[in-house]
Amino acid sequence: MLDSDSTRQLIVGAATRFDREVRASSSAYVQLRHHEVTTSTGRIEESSTLGVLLTPRHDGHRPWDTTTVRVHGDLELAPEDLQVYSEAWNRDLNNGDVVDQPSAEKIASR
Repeated sequence: MLDSDSTRQLIVGAATRFDREVRASSSAYVQLRHHEVTTSTGRIEESSTLGVLLTPRHDGHRPWDTTTVRVHGDLELAPEDLQVYSEAWNRDLNNGDVVDQPSAEKIASR
């Protein structure tokens, strides 16, 4: 979701588990979408993105948990990071491309 002046973005997601790989993948997704929006609008310094991830909780306190990631302004992402994030999240659904395991492992190791 993007506000009317394209400076505030909200991303909501859900996963069936929460672990290091899911946390890293969610963070990479938020950073990538923030970068893409700020690059296309040119409104880098005044832009913020908030990502909220819902995951199951298994400790009996409640059935779910939330994790948030907030980014603002220029993230100064390295080109290598952008490439890994893009390979993981910007796939061509028409030809059935999928993420290979080494790409997912690169995200989780950051």
